[in-house]
Amino acid sequence: MRAYLVTAPALLLVLIAGFLVPGPAASPSHDPSPVRWRNVVDDRFTSIRIPAHWQLYRGPYKNWPHNCTSPTHDYVSDGHLNIVEKYEAAKPARVPCPYGAGWYTGGLKIDPVAPYVGNDQRVTVRYRVVSRGGVVSNHIIPMRWPAGRKGVPDMNRGEEDFLDTHTLTGGHFLVYPGLHGGPRIRSSLLSIRMTRWHTFRLTQFSHTIYAYIDDMTTPVWSYHGDATTIPDVERTTVLQQECPHPHGCPRKTSGTEDIQVDWITIDTASRRSTKRVPKR
Repeated sequence: MRAYLVTAPALLLVLIAGFLVPGPAASPSHDPSPVRWRNVVDDRFTSIRIPAHWQLYRGPYKNWPHNCTSPTHDYVSDGHLNIVEKYEAAKPARVPCPYGAGWYTGGLKIDPVAPYVGNDQRVTVRYRVVSRGGVVSNHIIPMRWPAGRKGVPDMNRGEEDFLDTHTLTGGHFLVYPGLHGGPRIRSSLLSIRMTRWHTFRLTQFSHTIYAYIDDMTTPVWSYHGDATTIPDVERTTVLQQECPHPHGCPRKTSGTEDIQVDWITIDTASRRSTKRVPKR
């Protein structure tokens, strides 16, 4: 569990070039239908600027001493949003990090205000990871983070991470419980070649989570919860990249990781479609 400025034996990997191999815990249930969705974000990154509804991270995460972000590591190029981890010989300007030279990452979130935030939403994003020199971050794309209010404790309850990974071969989907805490909900290991383009979708509706990769009809994993495990809180969408892998930041100064986001859409379930969907 990691969110910006907030303290945050696997199954055998089976790789078939460019194809997903879902873990045995994948559910056969399908996205709820019919659901009336209202689009609130549709970013294709065709301009030279990052759209104004994105907030770029600057400064340290609290879960690692050498884990800092800089807005200069987020930019649009060749029709993609680029989120880059690389070594800087000096601290980037106007970045309040506790060190100078070192590894810095990117990261950004949707402005947590209407109409972008929502409870029941689906987030679809197409991206790939370009790693040079063996540099691989820990990244969570997409993440849904409770918008919360200042002073409200345990704002992270209800966090949704998909895909959470520090490798180029796959990762997990994670849900952090709501009102009464408890252990996190974790999918089986999803094996996928991250260096190729893939489309990921995270759908939440009526306390149920559906996760998709490439096939937007049949989920690779789903979880049926209730208001205690999938709390009714508004969340904002996050694209997060961090330096601290299981072995810490790279010890060298060369190489980069470039997470290239081709496009992202966010849809909110309309109020007319909020009645509970029976479990399948």
